[in-house]
Order: sequence, then C-alpha cells, then structure tokens
Amino acid sequence: MSKYISFLTILLVTCGTTTEDIARPEDTVLAMFEAAQSGNVQEYLDYFSGDIRTTLDRNAEDMTEQAFTEYLIKANEPIVGIAVSDVTPIDVNSVTIRVELVFRNKNEIQTYTLFDEQGDWKIVNMTRSKRIKTLVPYGQKVFELPAEPDSSQTGQNPDNLQSP
Repeated sequence: MSKYISFLTILLVTCGTTTEDIARPEDTVLAMFEAAQSGNVQEYLDYFSGDIRTTLDRNAEDMTEQAFTEYLIKANEPIVGIAVSDVTPIDVNSVTIRVELVFRNKNEIQTYTLFDEQGDWKIVNMTRSKRIKTLVPYGQKVFELPAEPDSSQTGQNPDNLQSP
C-alpha cells in the first residue's frame, strides 16, 4: 500500500497550467481535466491527438461551442479528486497512465495512452471508465480522535498538571 501511495499524485485542481507548461505526461492528463472543468474548449481539445482528437472535434462541431462548453463543465463537475499513478512506458515516445476519478459516492478508473509529439504529451487513447470498490467513501471519517478530558470531569486543574 505504501508503494502505491508513494507513486500516487492526488490533485483536486491544478492552477494555471497551459499546454506550454506541460513537461510530464501526468501533467497533460491533469491539465486536460482542469481545462474541461473550466470550460476551455480549445485548450481541452489541444491535449488530444490522433483519432480521439478527430472524434472530439467532430463532437464539438456537432454542438454549438456554448453547448460543448456546458457539456464539459457539467460532465466534470461531480469530480472531487483525480489520482494519477502507474506511468508505464510503452516505448520512447509513449506511456500509459492509470487515472482514478474520485466522486462523492464512487471511484472510477481509466487508462490513458499518451504520445510525445515533439515535446508535447498528447492523449491518444482512453479506456472506458470502470467503477471500482471504494474502501472509504469521499468525506467519510476514517476514525474519530479521542476527546480531550474536560478538567471538570477529571477533578484536576489543567494548570497544576505536570509531565511525568
């Protein structure tokens, strides 16, 4: 478990990332979600390449820009966290990345494939999202801390307590 956590990057929202700032494939995935959440259609599309980009361009053209913007925002609104892990090289220019989307009532995983296009990592494939078992639902307390004893209940004056 500690090995998994040590490679895990959890991000709720990246701030101010642009396509020019992308150095690692993980950053591309996180920045893509940021662009989607903010409704920045062109920036969102710029993180994709190949057949998936062609499909997304067609979808965007079939809708009005405003409708596609609203779709991106609404589809990403329920996401409360994004965990990126298991960056696995396929070859010199390609990697796969495991992406876990955290929602209030469920978690979903997907595998993204990215290709390095002259220094810019582009998403070229995504698997369908798959729901996974959530050990501790988002927002649920894992454990309660014991309450501090009240001096009126112990009969001791906290100012008179000494360390052993």
